Parts: sequence; structure tokens; C-alpha cells
Amino acid sequence: MNSYGWNVLQFWIAILGFWVWLYCFWRPYRLDVLRENLFALRDELFSCAVDEGLPFDHPVYRGLRHDLNSFIRFAEKMTLFRAMITLLVFGERLARPEWQNHLHGLPIHVQKRLLAIHHREVIEIANRVILGSPPLALILGLLELGSVASHLAGRIIGRIQRGIARPLEEQAREYRIAS
Repeated sequence: MNSYGWNVLQFWIAILGFWVWLYCFWRPYRLDVLRENLFALRDELFSCAVDEGLPFDHPVYRGLRHDLNSFIRFAEKMTLFRAMITLLVFGERLARPEWQNHLHGLPIHVQKRLLAIHHREVIEIANRVILGSPPLALILGLLELGSVASHLAGRIIGRIQRGIARPLEEQAREYRIAS
């Protein structure tokens, strides 16, 4: 086999190895991490209910616990496609205004704790959906890279502007002093 053929064979073996690693090891690992984080949030919700005297049959507690249990149970089924279909079909019904109304009936410090748990739950699910979709992860990575490049370009341009402005300001001061 010539060197070109050997290089092509090595390339395809590497691609196959990456594919096996991705689907046999990385995806199950990400699923386990998500479930572990959701279990930790559920434990935190339980601790919040105990610490704050929130009854376990309170609609806010039950709703949040139901969401966490559903996400734990169906975590492997969460994909970008299913998230988009869910938003299209159930969009306005996902807001659950009755849950918000029950939440507003609680003391403000309890509301903050429960909303923090809910916020972290949403972040975990969003990370699963976004990073589980290679095209979306690539697009967001490129956007982040563009954002960093834009920030760096802004800093460089600012330095150049200050570098040009200083000598001009000094020259203007000298003219003012001379006149």
C-alpha cells in the first residue's frame, strides 16, 4: 500500500474512532451528568420545601417537582427538533400562568429560591438541547468566536485611537501655550 492509501486508511480509522467515542462514551456521559444535576436540583427543591415550611402538596412545589421528574425520566429524548416542535405546538401553554400566580402568593425569599431552582433547571435543559445538536453547537461556537474577535478588535482600535489622540492632544496643548 502506498503512503497516500495508508493516510486515507488512517483518516477513516480516526473518523470511525471519533464516531465510536462520541456515540458510545460521550453521549451517555452527558446524559448521566444531566440527570445527576437534575437529581441535585430535586434534592435542593426538597430542602427548600423543608427549610421554608412549604407543604409538599403546594402547587408550586408539585409543579416544579413534576417538571424535574419528567426531565429526569425523558432526558435522553430531549433534542433540538423535539424542543422546536414542543414550542410550536404548545408554545403559549408552556408559560403556565397558574404556576406563576401560586408562586406570587409565597414569601419573596421563597420565590427567589424556587425561581433559582427553576432557572437552573432550564439552563441544564437548554445546554442539553443546544450542545446535543452538533449544527447548533457549531453555530453558537462560531457566534461566540465572532463575539470574542469583535471585542478584541474593539480593544485594538481603542488603543490605536488613544495612540493617535495623545500626540494630537499634546500638540494642541503646545499651540494653546504658545498662543
